[in-house]
Amino acid sequence: MMFPADDILLARGKFSTLGAERRVLLKRVQSSCTLLMDQASQIMRDAEKEPPQQVIHLEAALTCLEDAGNARAELVKVCEAMLELREKAWGYKSDVQESEAA
Repeated sequence: MMFPADDILLARGKFSTLGAERRVLLKRVQSSCTLLMDQASQIMRDAEKEPPQQVIHLEAALTCLEDAGNARAELVKVCEAMLELREKAWGYKSDVQESEAA
């Protein structure tokens, strides 16, 4: 079997590593969003009380939003790095780069 040149293999390895990191970050965003939905339900239940008694669910929701925002910021960096490697690793540009060039 013939392998591509070493620089191409290195780019593919980096691309694969970044892809794995992207999947971890996506799961982190998903988890934060699921927890946020759970907290929203608790916030509503508490709001129905006369008067509302627990602020803890609002604080937890803010924490979930912050974590999702941080993970999203990391996703942007990972995806940008993947875009830079894609052509070297696989021989084609991404759809985003092609549409920007047009």
